Amino acid sequence: MRVLLNPRVILALALVALLSFTHFTAYRKGKATVRAEWAAERVEQERQAQAQAQRIRELQRAAETRYTVQAGVREEFIGYTIREVHHAAAPIASCALPADLVRLLRDAAACARGDTSASCSSGESLPVAR
Repeated sequence: MRVLLNPRVILALALVALLSFTHFTAYRKGKATVRAEWAAERVEQERQAQAQAQRIRELQRAAETRYTVQAGVREEFIGYTIREVHHAAAPIASCALPADLVRLLRDAAACARGDTSASCSSGESLPVAR
């Protein structure tokens, strides 16, 4: 009991109590700061993810629009080309063509549909232009 009355022991106990209190206070404040920083970082990551998702949606919409426009242009070009071929071929339709020419045209069309250019040759080499 006498040791507790010693001023050095009382001072040491007061110092330990003071250090314990300051350590506990700093620990709590640090914990709150870390949690706040972590929450802010999570919010920023979520915002970036939403912005990226929005950019992806916009790019996808632009690609779909571009594909639709290209398909429309392609359809218009094919229709125009077919009309032009029909118009250009109208005089030929009224002419009687030799059977050999009709056979060659049919063979050429079949070859073009089959996309077999190597097997479509007649075996004869083409004349070389000089």
